[in-house]
Amino acid sequence: IVATVIGIVCYVLYQKTDFGKSKDVLFKKYIVQNVEYVSNVFDISKDKEYISSIFKNDYAEKTKVKVIYNDEEYNFDINGISNKQNKEMYSDINISYKDKDLMRLELLEKDNTYGVRFSDIVEQFVAIKNENINDFESSLGLQSNVKINNLNVVDFMDGVEFTEEEQSTLLKTYYKLFFQNLEKSNYSSQSKKVITLSNGQSVNTKAYTLTLSQNELDNIEKRILNNLKEDKIIISKLEKIDENISEAGFKDVSIKKSILDAINNKLDSFEYTGQNDVKYNITVYQNKGILVRTDIEYNNSKVLIDIGKDSNEMKNVNIKYYNIVDNEEVLHIYNIGKKITETGYNLDFLYKTGETELDVTREMDVDNTKTTIAVKENDEEIFNLDIDKNLTYKTEQVNL
Repeated sequence: IVATVIGIVCYVLYQKTDFGKSKDVLFKKYIVQNVEYVSNVFDISKDKEYISSIFKNDYAEKTKVKVIYNDEEYNFDINGISNKQNKEMYSDINISYKDKDLMRLELLEKDNTYGVRFSDIVEQFVAIKNENINDFESSLGLQSNVKINNLNVVDFMDGVEFTEEEQSTLLKTYYKLFFQNLEKSNYSSQSKKVITLSNGQSVNTKAYTLTLSQNELDNIEKRILNNLKEDKIIISKLEKIDENISEAGFKDVSIKKSILDAINNKLDSFEYTGQNDVKYNITVYQNKGILVRTDIEYNNSKVLIDIGKDSNEMKNVNIKYYNIVDNEEVLHIYNIGKKITETGYNLDFLYKTGETELDVTREMDVDNTKTTIAVKENDEEIFNLDIDKNLTYKTEQVNL
C-alpha cells in the first residue's frame, strides 16, 4: 500500500511539477511558454475583428479627429456613407486649424469611378475611371512596376487568420523540426540563479540552457525552411493573400513568390563551415514553474527577453539587445505591452537606446469608438491623435 501511495504521489508530481523531468524536457517546456506568451501579446485579433467589420458592412459615419503635432492642432470632421454591395462611398471632410476652417474635401466612389472635390475651390468632382488609373499615373510622369486593374477596397487579411487547429498543428510541426536530432548533451541546467528582471525585481530562478554549434543551428534552419516551402497551411495563407491583392486590382504582385524566392535564396547560401568554436546559447529561467526570462547569446551579442505583467496588470515583453560597436557595448531596449479589460484595449511600445527614448501608447475603448494615440520623445509629447467615431451599420444608398 505504501509503495502504491508513493507511486501515485510521484506520478502526480511528475505530471503537475518539474519533479523528475530531464533538462531537455524542462527546456522545451519553458521555451514553449515563451512562444505562447509572446504570441498572445502580439495577437491582433481584436484589431482584425474591427477592421473586418468595416470592410464587410455598410455604414454611416460621423467621426471627429483631433491631431496635435509639435503644439499645432488640426481638426477633421468626417461624415460619410459606405455601401459595399453597390461599391459606393462618399465622405465629406472638413479640416480646420485651431478655430479656423482650412478646407472642405469630398471623396467619392461610384459607378466604378473615383472622384475628389475641393468644395471651397471648385464645384465639380475631378474623377477618374477605374480602368484608367495606370494611364493617369503615366500622365503624371510616375513610373511603377505594379499594374492596377479595376482598383477595389478589400481586406487584405481576409481569410488569412489561423484557426486554433492550424495554430496547434504549426506549433507541433516546427517544435519537432527544431529539436530533431539534438542530443541530451546539448542541454545543461543551473540552480539558484538570481537574476534582476526589467521591472527591477530580483528573483531566484532555475535555468535550463540549450547550446548549439553553428552547424547544428544551420541544420535546424534548413529543416524549417525546407518544410516551410511545402507547408500546406502556410502556402494556403500566402495564396489567399495573393488572391486578396489581385481582387484589390494589383496585377503581377505575388507575396507567395517573393517569400518562396527568399527561402530558396537563403537555402542556397548555406555552406558547411567544418568544426568551429562558435556557440549559440539559449537559456530559459523559471521561477515557481513560470518562465520569466529567455536569454540568447552568440558571438558578441546577447538578447534578453523578459515576460510578465507590470504593476498595472499590463502584459509585457521586454527585449534588451546588446551588441558590440567599435569595441563598445551598445544596448537597445524594446518593450511591448498589452492590456485588455472589459472597458478597453491598451497597447504600449517603448524603444530606448543611449539618450534616445521613444514611447508610443494607444488607448481604445471596448467598442472602438474612442481611440487616443500619443507619441513621446524623451518624455516630451510630440504627437497626439484623438479619434471619436460614431458608426451606424446599415444599408443605405449613396445619395449625392
